[in-house]
Amino acid sequence: MIRWQGEDPNRLHAQEMALLALCDRMTVLEQALTIEIETRNQLTLEQARRLAKQHDTILEQREAILRLEDQVRRLDATVRSLG
Repeated sequence: MIRWQGEDPNRLHAQEMALLALCDRMTVLEQALTIEIETRNQLTLEQARRLAKQHDTILEQREAILRLEDQVRRLDATVRSLG
């Protein structure tokens, strides 16, 4: 470990400067990580909303197909009864 140099109370020593630089860097990294996490959470929520909307659309389309199939069956039955 580097020994403290001089006893000037107004001067930061090399170790203190290194620790302050490390703290600054850790703060920047923490902020970047927080932004990444928040962005990922927002994207995840947006994807969940889109999936829910797609799910609802698929269910609506399925119901429409079932109604059409029922109409086709009834028309088929009507045609058979006339023919």
